[in-house]
Amino acid sequence: MLRALRRQPVDRLPTQSGYTGAMGRLLAAYFGISPAELPKRLGNHLVRVDIDHPRRTNADGSIEFDWWGAGWDTRTEGYWHAFSPLADSLDLDRYPWPDPNGAALLDTAARTIVSDGSDYFIAPNLGMCLFERAWSLRGFDALLMDMVERTVWVEQLLDRIVEIQAVLARRFVAAGVAGGRHNRHLVAVGEGGPQIGQGTVDGGGHSVLRQSFSDRGGEVEGRRALLQGSLTAVREFNCDLGHRYLSLVTA
Repeated sequence: MLRALRRQPVDRLPTQSGYTGAMGRLLAAYFGISPAELPKRLGNHLVRVDIDHPRRTNADGSIEFDWWGAGWDTRTEGYWHAFSPLADSLDLDRYPWPDPNGAALLDTAARTIVSDGSDYFIAPNLGMCLFERAWSLRGFDALLMDMVERTVWVEQLLDRIVEIQAVLARRFVAAGVAGGRHNRHLVAVGEGGPQIGQGTVDGGGHSVLRQSFSDRGGEVEGRRALLQGSLTAVREFNCDLGHRYLSLVTA
């Protein structure tokens, strides 16, 4: 994967097949293997590592809470937002923010990097972009209204998120991840390129949104280390892959 990103010769095209938990179980059953063996069976080149944290649920188990405190409906495999912890509160100081310096937070990730780092492109799962994380805590509609009515508060919320994510990113880099994702592209750690915040921002066209997110682009030094990379080179590489694939199937 690293050779491909750097546009060096490779013996095969790197591929990655993603799936939900339920689909993963179905695929594993079809191949007669365990879910843990599925990525290797599918020929994946990338392994994503996450943080270790207890996955709390509500009383009936219908909602699972992520590390930040946002709730997700378990009946939809966790992809349907079900609870915003800041929906009824504007007090950011009293909110129980997660601790990115937790001693055991990257224990599993560190073991995976040691065991699989030489065979796979290891990338951290930082969960969501800045905008997504903000609305998961406040509520989507509420955050959009806050951008008009409480601009300063929104910027304070974004600052809190950035501070935590930057610490996590630095720790993942120190642990030895190979790279990360930026604008749906993989980039390797240490490659030169643009900072976060340059160009357009997905998720809305409001001037407050654009300005708030752009201003914070240069602040995320740790995340920048993960997500640096020449987007032009990556796009050209993607075109190369397409041409190579066409030459293979038409040969």
